[in-house]
Amino acid sequence: MTRWTRRQALGHLGRLALGTAAGWSVVSRPAAGAGALRKVGIILGGPQINEGFVTIAVAQYLGFYRDEGIEVELIPSGGSNQAVQEVAAGKVLVGFPSPDPVILGYQPEAGLRLLWIYTAYQGFIYDIRTPAGSPLRSLAELGGKTIGVVNLASAAVPAARAMLHENGVDPRSVTFVGIGVGSQAAAAVRAGRVDAVALWDTIYAELENEGIRFNPPFVSPTLRKLFSNGLAVLPTTFQAERALLVGLCRAMAKGTVWTFANPAQAVRIFWRVYPASKPAGFSEDEALRRSLHVLRARLANMTLDWVPVKRWGWNDPTRWTAYEKFLYDQGIEKTRVDITRIFTNALIPEINHFDAAALAEQAKTYVVGR
Repeated sequence: MTRWTRRQALGHLGRLALGTAAGWSVVSRPAAGAGALRKVGIILGGPQINEGFVTIAVAQYLGFYRDEGIEVELIPSGGSNQAVQEVAAGKVLVGFPSPDPVILGYQPEAGLRLLWIYTAYQGFIYDIRTPAGSPLRSLAELGGKTIGVVNLASAAVPAARAMLHENGVDPRSVTFVGIGVGSQAAAAVRAGRVDAVALWDTIYAELENEGIRFNPPFVSPTLRKLFSNGLAVLPTTFQAERALLVGLCRAMAKGTVWTFANPAQAVRIFWRVYPASKPAGFSEDEALRRSLHVLRARLANMTLDWVPVKRWGWNDPTRWTAYEKFLYDQGIEKTRVDITRIFTNALIPEINHFDAAALAEQAKTYVVGR
């Protein structure tokens, strides 16, 4: 499987809408015969499958999804907003967005009401940075400047606007421009086409691999207490597909435990599942170093150190309340919503019904065959 571009992803979504996506549907019923798997699409909150999704690749390769009777396909998108829209429209079963478009979907005029079932990234992955050597050293200095983002549908955009507003900068005075990812984004930074960038953990790590250096990030004390992407579905899907969703999330949790225990071999597994993701033109050791640098940036935001309840996928009611209040205080949300309608911890006990310690021990000695 290759790394998908946004154009490929959008084409795939179009085929999903027509019901002709090479046998894939929103959720396929198993065909007759023993061992048939449910095929489930998960639409991501971003345009690429990079090392931030190593944990899912591990679950795919080692059969954790298969053990649950599931086969998954990751579908890149233009951003979290698009992911929410596609799930709400019934084109994809599961979304992997950031929380803000899910919360904003409950605005009266939006009509995009999803149910959040699993928090994958317990840390807040977004921030704003300026290139090393830039004289801009505070958010208050970014008024009237140009900020690079992956694309204008990225959840990093509302996060950046909120950070600016919180620090006395009118977000309307700032110009956001799409700079893409990887070498394309690095070229934009090197050429000075942007004064700052608003990205997320793994994209920053990729740019660092390209030789880009940054000043320390501008971290909002409020946003630092929040969280990031997770799994969201239609409420009707939650009611009809409970067992499927438990299995989907449990496999994801197992992949996360395994990756924390053996990140180097997890990267090698990722390369097996998504061969185009292996850094090209480098020695094996350098390719591994680069991929591990990206993976570790993501793992830092997946640790359970962020939450008081040490269960994979757990949704912290206190932080959900803080997230909704922040969106309202910054003028992003116009009408307050009942946050208890948006998330549920009902599946968490079943999701965590496996021996994590034993799985981690097994992972430590695993070596990918050559």
